[in-house]
Amino acid sequence: ELVATTHGTRDNPLDLVFHGGSGSEKAKIEEAITYGVFKMNIDTDTQFAFATAVGGYVDENPKAFKFQIDPDDDTPYKSKYDPRKWLRQGELGVVERLDEAIGDLHSGGKSLAMD
Repeated sequence: ELVATTHGTRDNPLDLVFHGGSGSEKAKIEEAITYGVFKMNIDTDTQFAFATAVGGYVDENPKAFKFQIDPDDDTPYKSKYDPRKWLRQGELGVVERLDEAIGDLHSGGKSLAMD
């Protein structure tokens, strides 16, 4: 308001960045948007989303991360411990968190390149 009144500009004339957005309450994010925030840093949240998704995969397949072959029935675990499998789970965790952030910031279908 002060900047708009002082300089005769539009409402929220400054493009603001929400540094330290990870872990912020939804209400605080909504409030920040009213002040002109258009970008929110969520690196910590995306790292956590990746780690918890990978951890969940490991928890679901514990033997595969201890043995190459099942000691009980000689079944190979290669398809379970293949990095492409568990890394993909991490990627999907990040995608889920990014979708949430896009919704929080009301950014779906928008691009600065198209403004």
